[in-house]
Amino acid sequence: MIKRECGFSLIELMIVVAIIGILVAIALPQYQNYQIRSKVTEALSIVGGVKRTLEVFYADHGRWPDSATDVGYSATPRDFDTTYLRALAIVSSPTSEPCGIFAVRFSVDMGALSNKWLWMKPTVPADGGPVRWDCGVDAFSGGETGPLVPKECRHPKLAHC
Repeated sequence: MIKRECGFSLIELMIVVAIIGILVAIALPQYQNYQIRSKVTEALSIVGGVKRTLEVFYADHGRWPDSATDVGYSATPRDFDTTYLRALAIVSSPTSEPCGIFAVRFSVDMGALSNKWLWMKPTVPADGGPVRWDCGVDAFSGGETGPLVPKECRHPKLAHC
């Protein structure tokens, strides 16, 4: 009778384990970036409410608010504590006229975006069309926002009017 060998050799098993390790090393950082991008998307949807509030204030008063309290938000950052955002600030203008720029600060569980500010700057068209919002994030890890934020938010910091 012919004896036949069955099963895997140790070398074959080690190759399979090495391939799985390589796949995990590639996939895990991508998955972590995906998680942060989804958190940024949720934060931007929350920011949408702030943008609408500022637009209504502008439509009613013909100017941008001077502070967060003008639009019903507390001046203390703790009152804007959400899952992924922890502070809201309406930027004061260096001139006498406020310009509508506001910023929200990401919470500490946002990876490379932790404690960074997301800036939103409004532009009102001269023809009275809808307000256009530009956004940017503070620089991190070499000065770029990278793939963690949407393309429309990859502008330099918009902290000035």
